[in-house]
Amino acid sequence: MKKFLIGILSLCLCMAALSAESSISLTVKSSQKESVVRINSRTVGEAPVTVTDLKPGFYIITVEKKGYYPWKSELALNDGDAVTLFAQMEPITGTLIIDGAPDRVQILIDDEPYEEPDSSSDSLLFDLIEDLLYQDRLALKIPEGRHVITLQKFGYENLSFPVTVIRNTLQQKTVSMERSPFDVSGFPARPLRFNPANPGGLGTISVSYTVTAPGEATIEILNPYGDLLATRYAGPFVTWRNSFTWGGETDMMVPYMPDGFYTLRFTFTGYANDAFDQVIITRDIPVEIDSSITYQIASLGDTGLSAGNVPLALMSPAHSFLLCVGADIVCAANGDGIIGTPVPVGFEYSISDWTSFSVSDDMIPSADGESLQANVLTVGLKHLFVQDTVNAGVALRYQWLNEPVDIALYDRNCGLAAEVLAGVQNYAGYYAGLSAGVLYGGNTVRAKTGLALSMQRGIIAAEGFGTLYSKLSSGFVLNDGAETGATFHVILGNSPLILNTGVTAVFRPAEALQIIPQFSLTVLF
Repeated sequence: MKKFLIGILSLCLCMAALSAESSISLTVKSSQKESVVRINSRTVGEAPVTVTDLKPGFYIITVEKKGYYPWKSELALNDGDAVTLFAQMEPITGTLIIDGAPDRVQILIDDEPYEEPDSSSDSLLFDLIEDLLYQDRLALKIPEGRHVITLQKFGYENLSFPVTVIRNTLQQKTVSMERSPFDVSGFPARPLRFNPANPGGLGTISVSYTVTAPGEATIEILNPYGDLLATRYAGPFVTWRNSFTWGGETDMMVPYMPDGFYTLRFTFTGYANDAFDQVIITRDIPVEIDSSITYQIASLGDTGLSAGNVPLALMSPAHSFLLCVGADIVCAANGDGIIGTPVPVGFEYSISDWTSFSVSDDMIPSADGESLQANVLTVGLKHLFVQDTVNAGVALRYQWLNEPVDIALYDRNCGLAAEVLAGVQNYAGYYAGLSAGVLYGGNTVRAKTGLALSMQRGIIAAEGFGTLYSKLSSGFVLNDGAETGATFHVILGNSPLILNTGVTAVFRPAEALQIIPQFSLTVLF
C-alpha cells in the first residue's frame, strides 16, 4: 500500500511538472517588415515577434516574405533559454545588363529611383565577380516580375522600356539614348512685384525655368525706359531645374532703384542635338519694384499681426498669406510647474492693402497628453483707414473656448471684442502702437488697453508689449489683470521663413503669476 501511494504521488508530481509553464523565450526579428514567422509550420505572427509558450525540444523556425527567399533556422531549446534570432532576408532577383547607356545615368524602376537590393554574405562573392565582369556596363539586380525601366540624364531624351525578370537569370539589353535639343520652359506667366528694401528673401524675386540640355544664359536688366542697368550670367547648366534671383541691384551695386516696371531679358544659348547648330532663345520677364510693399516681422496674434496681445496698426501687402505654427509652455510661478502646453496654428490673409482676415486654433492637450483638453478658435478682421507714417484702424475678433482652462491668457479674451488701433512708424524700422477696446465674454464686460513698441533691423526684429484689463460690469475694477512680454524675430537665411521666440507674463489679482515661453515659425507667401 505504501509503495502504491508513493507511485501515485510521483505520478502527480510529474504531471504537475509537465503542466507548469515553460520559462523559454524566443524572439525572431527580420531585416524586412511584414515578414511572417513560423515555428514548426505554426504561424506565430509577423517579425519582430516573441513566443513564450514553447516547451523544451527541437524547433524549425522559418521566416517568409513575398519577393524574398525563405529564411530557416534549426535549434534546440531548454528550460530557461532566452534566444533572439535575426533573419537576414535575401531578395529574389535577376540581373539585367544594360549596354550603351551614358555615364552617370539616373535609373528608375517603376518610376521609383533604383536602389541596389540588400544581399547576404553568401552572395557577396557572386556580386564581386559580377562587378568585375560588367564594370563598364550597367548591371542591375532587379526583383523578379514585370517592371518598367526608365533611364534619365540631363541633355538626353528619357528612355523607357519593359522588362520581365526571372529569378537567378541574366539578360542583356542594348540601348541608345538620343541627345535632347536645347529648349527652355517654365517661366512665370504674370509680372513679379517686390520691394528690394525688404530683408532677406522678402526683398528679392526669383525666376524659375527648365532647360533640356547644356547651355548658358545672359540676363540683361532694363529700366522702364529700356536702358541697360545691369548684366548677369547663368550657367553652364548641368541640371534641368534652374533659377535666377535679383535683389534690385545694378552693375554699380546700387541697392534701391525707383518704383516702376523693369525687364529681365534672358538670352539662352545652346545647341540642337549633336550638331553644331546654335540655338538662341530670348525671353522677357516683366518685374515691378514697389516700395509700398513692406512685410512686418511680427507674430500672428488675435487679429493678425501683433506684438503679444496688442494688435498692430500694420498690414502686409495685398494678397499676402501668412501661416504660423508654434508651441507655448504655460508655467505657474508659485511652484506648480507647467499647467498647460497650447499648440497654436493660424493664418492671416491680406484681402487688400487695407483689410486682413485671420483664423487661429490653439489646441491645448490634457494633462495626461492622451486627449484634447480644450480648443481655442479665434476669428479676426482688421481694417486700416490710413496706412502711412501714422496708421489708424479697427479690429474685430471672436474667440471661442470649448472647455474651461486654467490659463489666464485665454479665459480673459474669450468672447467678442472690438478695438481701435493707432500707430506711428518710420522708415528706420521703429514702430509705436496703441490699442483700446471692449471685450464681452462670460457675461462680463471688460476694457482692454495695450501698448507695443517694435524695432526692425534687416532680418531681425524685437518687440515689447503690455496690456491692462479693467472690469466694467458687476462692479468696476480698474486692474482686473495685466499682460506684458517681449518677442524676438529673425528671418532664416534668404527665405520667407521667420523664427519667432518670446515670453509673456500674465498677472491676475489674488492668483499666481503665469509665465509663458512661446516659440513659432511663420511663413510669408
